[in-house]
Amino acid sequence: MRYECAEKFKHKPPEFWEDFLITDEKKWDTEGYDNAQNDQVRAKCVQNVPAKEKKKFPASRMGWLGMSCRGLTPLVWFRGNVNGTVYREKILKKIVVDDVLVKLSVFSI
Repeated sequence: MRYECAEKFKHKPPEFWEDFLITDEKKWDTEGYDNAQNDQVRAKCVQNVPAKEKKKFPASRMGWLGMSCRGLTPLVWFRGNVNGTVYREKILKKIVVDDVLVKLSVFSI
């Protein structure tokens, strides 16, 4: 399905892509990555297994970035949880509507 979509759109002119804003976000935990299922220790007794201390709610950061054929959006950093309201206020209204759409309308004049 992805290949068919790529084949369909690969010969489109640059003007076609001016209406698209591609975004991505990444979340990091401050305690690092720990896969309890795969990171196991073999030992003959319990005393030889090192203890792993983890917080119940570790601090996290999230970064958001968007790109279009005109360039990149500003990089936005979030602290803590991101719910719909925070995303709407900090990203959609502030970055996408105010910055990106205004700049795109200036470019098209």
